[in-house]
Parts: sequence; structure tokens; C-alpha cells
Amino acid sequence: KQFEEATNMTDELGALAAINDSKSEERKKVMGQFYEKWKHETLVIQMWLSLQGSSSLPDTLSNVKELESSPVYDKTIPNIVRSLLGAYANNNIHFHSKDGLGYEYISEKILELDSVNPQVASRLAGAFRPYQLMVEDNRKKMEAQLIKIKAHPNLSKNVYEIVSKILDN
Repeated sequence: KQFEEATNMTDELGALAAINDSKSEERKKVMGQFYEKWKHETLVIQMWLSLQGSSSLPDTLSNVKELESSPVYDKTIPNIVRSLLGAYANNNIHFHSKDGLGYEYISEKILELDSVNPQVASRLAGAFRPYQLMVEDNRKKMEAQLIKIKAHPNLSKNVYEIVSKILDN
């Protein structure tokens, strides 16, 4: 009701935030309506992408992957990348999932982005900073991804420095 009666984008976005973690069909409906209405407004879509990346819903990782093929996602635009991938990397539920899939996904994205924009890739690598504070099982999974990133041929100095410092602490 809040979404439907909203008279401005801020109220619409507030309604989306309120329903973001709901498994309801209503969520899918309003997310789609919001996208259709605001898809040509980059700053608004950045907020929409951030909501999706930060969701606690079980299918968040698959949704984030799907959004990468969306017409509004462009890995060459740093703010778009930070909005989606940065939000996911800061999603404590999914990035730190026990299966390690969050770590694997973000490490793949770091390596992919490193050739496009090393600064964005290194900032994303910062998501691994709590490595030493994690429970042993998560720490081992993070370490495996950090070692994989560090060993990647032609890794930028930016990413190498961040990953090395995380591993050395």
C-alpha cells in the first residue's frame, strides 16, 4: 500500500526497503514496477541494486548474478558495481555463508574487475578484511579465495596490496 500510494521516489524506495526481505510475490511485483519506472535514472537504480544485493532472502546470490545481465548493470561503471557487488559483499548473511559460495563469487568478481578497474576490484577485495576474525571454517574458505586471488597472473598492484595485507595480518 505504501508503494502504491507513494507520491515520490523516496517513499517508493522506503516501501521497497520494508519489503526487501519478504518472500512474497508482492516483493517481486513492486521491485519490477520500481525498475520499470526508474530504470533510466542511474542514481535511483543504484539504490535499487543495493537493496537487492543486501537482501537476506535465500536466493540473493542467484538474483545478484541475474542482475549482472540486466541492461542497467555495467561493470565499467564503478558506482553500479559498488551498488550491486559492494552491497552483496557487505551482506553478512550471504557473503559469509557457511558453504563459502559468497567468498567464491566475490573473488571471481574481483579477478574479473581487476582488468577493467583495479581500484574498484581492490575496494571489493576489502570485503575480506575480517578474515582473521572469522570462525575457523569461514577463515579457511576466505583464505583459499585470498590465496587464489593473490596467485592470479597479471594481478594489479592495487588488488595485490590489499590481499597481501589481509593475509599477512
